[in-house]
Amino acid sequence: MRTEATFHCHGFGDVAQRIAVQVALLTPQELSRQLGDAAPDPAGRADYMAALTIRTASLAQAARVLQAGGISRARVEPQRILVPAADAMNVALEFVE
Repeated sequence: MRTEATFHCHGFGDVAQRIAVQVALLTPQELSRQLGDAAPDPAGRADYMAALTIRTASLAQAARVLQAGGISRARVEPQRILVPAADAMNVALEFVE
């Protein structure tokens, strides 16, 4: 599913930005296939946010910042960096360029 929304950032002046938001609804099996051991614990919930993808200008820079921040279990792959949900308040973080 793909949708667009307008967000207003209160507290940062009069700012409005139009961004594209992509939502993927996955079965537990597909979530496990995509995230492996980085997947979150559903904690008995049927519906929950499992991952957040963040686009960055540089995966190398993102890796350095994560390392400097003490996130040592981030998995650096050729096309993404994956931070396990256990290290990010039970939501996997995926960094892509």
